[in-house]
Amino acid sequence: MKRNLLILLLAAGLMAACGDDDEPSNNTPSEDVGTDVEADAGPDAETDVEDDVEDDVENDVEDDGGTQGDFTEEEPNNTEEEANTFTVGEPITGQISQGSGENSDIDIFQVDLTGGKIFEFELTEVGSGFDTADGNMATVVFADAEGTFSRALIPDFGTKRQAFVPADGTYLVYVYDARSGAEEPIEHGGADSTYEIATSVVDPSPTSVDVPVDQDDELEEDGVDVFEVSPADDTTLIAETTATRAPVSSDLDTVLYAWSAADSQTIATNDDFPGQDGTYDSSMAFSATGGQTYWIVVDSYSNAQDASYNLSVTETDDAPTARRAIGAGDSLTGEISDAGADDFDTDYFEVTLQPGETIRLEATADDAMQPRIDVLVSSFFGPISIAEGRPVEGVAAVELAHPSSADGAGTYQVNVDDARNVPLDENTDPENVGGSTFGYTFTGTDISWTATTETLPFTSAGSIANVGNYDWYEFAVTANTVVGLQVGGAATADFEPVAALLLDGAATTGDSIAYVATAATDITAGMRDAYFRGGTGFDADMSFINVSYDGVTFTDVAESESNDQQSEANDLTADIPAAVTGTLDGAGPSDLGSDYFQVTLTEGDQLGFIAEAGADGDTDDADTVVTVVDSNGDVVFENDDYLPQENGFFSAGAFAAPADGDYFIVVEPYCTTDPNATDCSGNGDYTLKVFMN
Repeated sequence: MKRNLLILLLAAGLMAACGDDDEPSNNTPSEDVGTDVEADAGPDAETDVEDDVEDDVENDVEDDGGTQGDFTEEEPNNTEEEANTFTVGEPITGQISQGSGENSDIDIFQVDLTGGKIFEFELTEVGSGFDTADGNMATVVFADAEGTFSRALIPDFGTKRQAFVPADGTYLVYVYDARSGAEEPIEHGGADSTYEIATSVVDPSPTSVDVPVDQDDELEEDGVDVFEVSPADDTTLIAETTATRAPVSSDLDTVLYAWSAADSQTIATNDDFPGQDGTYDSSMAFSATGGQTYWIVVDSYSNAQDASYNLSVTETDDAPTARRAIGAGDSLTGEISDAGADDFDTDYFEVTLQPGETIRLEATADDAMQPRIDVLVSSFFGPISIAEGRPVEGVAAVELAHPSSADGAGTYQVNVDDARNVPLDENTDPENVGGSTFGYTFTGTDISWTATTETLPFTSAGSIANVGNYDWYEFAVTANTVVGLQVGGAATADFEPVAALLLDGAATTGDSIAYVATAATDITAGMRDAYFRGGTGFDADMSFINVSYDGVTFTDVAESESNDQQSEANDLTADIPAAVTGTLDGAGPSDLGSDYFQVTLTEGDQLGFIAEAGADGDTDDADTVVTVVDSNGDVVFENDDYLPQENGFFSAGAFAAPADGDYFIVVEPYCTTDPNATDCSGNGDYTLKVFMN
């Protein structure tokens, strides 16, 4: 295995890359070596990294004493808890003891540093025990104690480097032989594996630049470059490096920081921006206040043979990572700027809501714009849209609530676009419109939802009075009752009505919603347009049906195979109220192993169903999806997870038969859409209860 790959594999176990670089000739040593303050890397600091090198080494390593110097390692120092504390300016000396694989030695040291400084470390002496045919295996890694970043020194590319200190706190220095990261154990270490490391703290000497910046540069002598910007007005700045990408195509893995001189803290950082294919360039955005000074710091994950890069700094009105805040009582103005041939402008905002708080966000276009509002939340898979407002006569709006039982405030990303740039139909190309006539006013208004009291079952016409609105009703529900919520009327390109249920102060919507009341309660339900459109003509029929199973004695029925298609359905008509036990064994999305059950109904009959745990009470319960279809296969009611439900595994529903005829209750397992899957995660046992009013 090549030496550089060994180093990268082991350093990756310490934490993910990130950094910044300033020319040594512009930096002067400082006596300020930091205070014992908890690290605060700023709101956008890198956070998702592992620090587990110590798990691969043995703690009880013989103390070999190291070489003579001002500070000599004291074993054991193989874990962060055992790290030797040193003072900046003292040479660190030590020795990597003999070992291999899990028995490899690693030496760890710690020091308190002040944010906004530059830490410089140099291998001044390296014993012959690190020499191999693939190069020198001595490796030094500088990292923070929280495990959010690491900076590697590779002797083959130079014996000295610098690293930006993003916050006050405790930092660690790891010393090891890169062969300890080999897939196959390689013997290393011993009496000749000695080292000495010199350390110092450097005050940055930033180079003043004017935005926009388009500058070719190089991290000389493995330093850190610091640039200073002072915008005249409030703005958002985007800084981006081009290094491993063409046309620079160097070896430099950059890291960017934005440092606020006024607040003395890091306000943004980025190691590798998303979407790169085998390259490691950086891009970050941050809000800048007019008249204040900011540093843009270029650092690197490791020292490099070719450390060339290009730095670009431009202004924008906002960015996904530098969003404008909007709240109740705010009225902001914006513009969808000129679009390019392959892209268009999006304006980014964020709203923070307290538990139980509800807000109306409305974008009113000035002239040519057709506004669209998207509300997004963060997830493991990236931002997910939870609400979308489409325009009606130049206005788009959404109404958003934060759950009453939330542990604290919630922050939501809000995007404003022109609807033609983000078409509803995924097969429609964006028009890429924008310009000086695409201005708008964006407002936030504190609201409280109100409901009209009605009685279940409820079948009535409803109306969406205005863009962004819901049409709410309140109902009393008895214990052990299933309520099915549906909104009738064929969806059109301009109106797609959906049912709505208010739970915990926040709204849930869907084509069919099932609510199961195990105790008497009041619920608030209604409707809205799927895209928050409204006004004259936005009318639809609501069908809210309640079917009780309170005090019902069910007939036990065992599923009879094969019943995996409509023509083989088990007929339950004579057994209602029935409790059917069955098992789902899907073989993938193309073979769900569905169970079909038939019921014969008269128009107006009200049928309820609920899927529950299997009769044997073991842990192999199914995760069900239940769909009711008529004899033509048209969906009458469909539900994945009824509400409220802690785990969200079971399904329910209630409906009134629209006509005389046979209806089929289809029970399926929740299943991935991966065509290569050979089973379904929702497989298992279930009990399906079917009952009527």
